[in-house]
Amino acid sequence: MNCTAVILGAGSASRMNGVNKQLLMLKGIPVIMRSALNFENCPEVTDIIIAVKKDDTKAVEKLCKEYGITKLKKVCEGGNNRSESALKAFSYTEECDVIAIHDGARPFASPALISNVIRDAYENGGAISAVPVKDTIKQVKQGFIEDTPDRSTLYSAQTPQAFLYEIYSEMVKSTEEVTDDAQLAERLGYKVKITEGSYNNIKITTPVDVLLGDMILTEDEKNV
Repeated sequence: MNCTAVILGAGSASRMNGVNKQLLMLKGIPVIMRSALNFENCPEVTDIIIAVKKDDTKAVEKLCKEYGITKLKKVCEGGNNRSESALKAFSYTEECDVIAIHDGARPFASPALISNVIRDAYENGGAISAVPVKDTIKQVKQGFIEDTPDRSTLYSAQTPQAFLYEIYSEMVKSTEEVTDDAQLAERLGYKVKITEGSYNNIKITTPVDVLLGDMILTEDEKNV
């Protein structure tokens, strides 16, 4: 089994006060390099494609050499949204068993977690990392509660999200605006398996997340 990983890092920095979260340092290592290193160290991954803003391509290529990302196939220019970036990155892939899509701003998806998602996708067609929600969720309309879904059925979606190559080839043609790739698979009628994720697998989106990321790394260092 072999997998091509697509790391998406072309998003805006609107919630980071204009700071490029992909190149932000977490204990001395850029966020997107922490993500790339996790895929570098995953045995099922054979190729890595990274989509970033046009102005960041040279910097990310240099960082990949500096941090020893030997599986890197291409650093490409991303698009105006997630779907465009995924399509551009996919154009550089070659046929393989599984495609894994990952948010570059999620630097704590361990190689073991990535492996589990890839294996589940290979066996089931598609799989995503996700964790059970901790809070009670309210469905709201015009400021008033309409419903309280059963919390035991609710999960918070993360990445990586992985799919068989032929399935993702169909998914990526869609021009629909989605917040994650699993939505496309669902709309095409495919079942997507939930792979147990990690509450540490946070996305660096706001300045508070940077503080949480530092805390996660500090705890990891204590447990080494």
